[in-house]
Amino acid sequence: MIRPAPVPLSAQLVLCTHAAVGRTVRRFAAAILAAWERPELIDDTELIVSELVGNVLRHTDSSHLAVSLQVVPEGLDGGTLVGAVADCSPSLPGLREAGGGDEDGRGLAIVNQVAKEWGTRATGYGKEVWFSLVAGPMAM
Repeated sequence: MIRPAPVPLSAQLVLCTHAAVGRTVRRFAAAILAAWERPELIDDTELIVSELVGNVLRHTDSSHLAVSLQVVPEGLDGGTLVGAVADCSPSLPGLREAGGGDEDGRGLAIVNQVAKEWGTRATGYGKEVWFSLVAGPMAM
């Protein structure tokens, strides 16, 4: 039996920024990954998008943000989850070292530890912070 090549799965959510947007984004990520039968990616994805959205809320005056998720298949053995949080601020974030008494400044350090890769890029409307995670084989 010949199995068809898997197709990329993608989803995007655009929201106005408000205090509860972090919870909404975590629920979105969990629901999408559950629907895609990728439960092993839920915890790390929720953590990363939560940190990235928190950065938007704390460090920009962006009126809205967009969260995107895509599983890019790589043969039958798995693939890569690529996620991103985009906002309207042109200011690119940078990784910094938080001091022991600092109440913030650890968001990108957490992303750096959890993600396979991550980075930032300027867009025509602001910026995007992207990340990737290893996705195992699809459940059959």
